[in-house]
Amino acid sequence: MTRIAHAVRGDGGGIDGRIPGDQDGREVRIQTYYAKNDAGKPWTHVLRARDPDLAERIAVNMTTLAENENIGYSQKRRMTWFNSAKSQGGNIAKAAGDCDCSSGVSGGTQLAGGKVKANLATSNMLQGFQSSGQFEILTDAKYLTSADFLLRGDILLRQGHTAVIIDNGAEAARQDDPDDETLPDGKTFRLLVDDYYVADGIEYGVKEWCRVRKGPTLDDDILGKAYRGEIYEAYGFSEDWYQINYHGRVGYIYKTFVSEGEI
Repeated sequence: MTRIAHAVRGDGGGIDGRIPGDQDGREVRIQTYYAKNDAGKPWTHVLRARDPDLAERIAVNMTTLAENENIGYSQKRRMTWFNSAKSQGGNIAKAAGDCDCSSGVSGGTQLAGGKVKANLATSNMLQGFQSSGQFEILTDAKYLTSADFLLRGDILLRQGHTAVIIDNGAEAARQDDPDDETLPDGKTFRLLVDDYYVADGIEYGVKEWCRVRKGPTLDDDILGKAYRGEIYEAYGFSEDWYQINYHGRVGYIYKTFVSEGEI
């Protein structure tokens, strides 16, 4: 499943939230990807960071923005969240205020190291991101009609709205390493990526994300990241590592970071 993070609407249902912050957890949120909105309007552009590390930071920032209940939606107060984050040294988790869809994405991109203005609107985002030289502009139908070829950190854009992809699409994950081994057959069970916990002053588990590797050792290359609360199919357990289906590919995740069972 591919998800997006975006700012959607105010607490009154319109463009100007009545109370600062996210009153119902839905003003700025994470949800399943869609190709068209309720009015049938499709995305027109995908803005893809040329640097994968920048793309990852953009995805992390938008996830943090969506999960921070002190940040809500208001076009009138659209830059208050960004000014608050700047006053906290760029720490979005400690920020408060309101954003709209475009100030969330452009501000989050600037805080991630993007050379773009923080106060862009959907009407000038394309030009602003393109002029930075840090982004490819994708308009092929395969990027606009499904999530299959989208990458974590990609920015979706159309007139009036913008959002950020926070999971790799199925085909994009496979094409990243087409020679990767096929998924095994047989019975599977489910794993939940756990919240972290503290015991005897030591933190265990997942605070936000953990690494998924191509093999069951710390010396194996990193395949990607698994985020807290995600669920994966697992095929077996060996040497303290679970073998999982990671977006259509074989991956390995360390035992501390997950729990088994019916989820």
